[in-house]
Formats: sequence, C-alpha cells, structure tokens
Amino acid sequence: MIEKSLSTQRLEFLDELDTLKRLAKEIGDQNPCYQMLVASIENLYELRYVFLYAEYMDDCAKKTPKCFRELVSVYFKHPDVKDFVS
Repeated sequence: MIEKSLSTQRLEFLDELDTLKRLAKEIGDQNPCYQMLVASIENLYELRYVFLYAEYMDDCAKKTPKCFRELVSVYFKHPDVKDFVS
C-alpha cells in the first residue's frame, strides 16, 4: 500500500466534501435527509484543521533533530514524569 502525504490526504478529504455538497444539492432541501447531510458536511469540514495541524506538526518534527525527539520521548515515558503530567 502506498502511503499518501498529509497534504494529499487533506486535498482528497476536501474533494470528498465537495462531492457530498453536490449530492446534498441534488437531494434538494425538501428531503428530510438534506438537513442531516448538510450538518454532517459542516461538521466534517471543521476537521480540515486537524489536517493542517498534522501537517504543521509533521513539518516541525522534520526540523527537530532525531536525537532530541528521542530524548523527549524517553523523558515523557518515565513513570515520575507520567504521574506529574497526568
């Protein structure tokens, strides 16, 4: 399976939302399912920020040296730190 980049996944997600919007228009606002479909589309549209945040975090991780990332990972896995953070 080919792994897609976050930006590709985000664009595909937004394309799927556009498809759902067109489908909602085809159904028409007289159909009882229309309002539920539109509400779901709006809720899913808000998830676009999750993709942007994931892309941002991925870019930040690429800029951070691996040894530092591993050090932070080990630090936060320590039982005393877990208890303090929780």
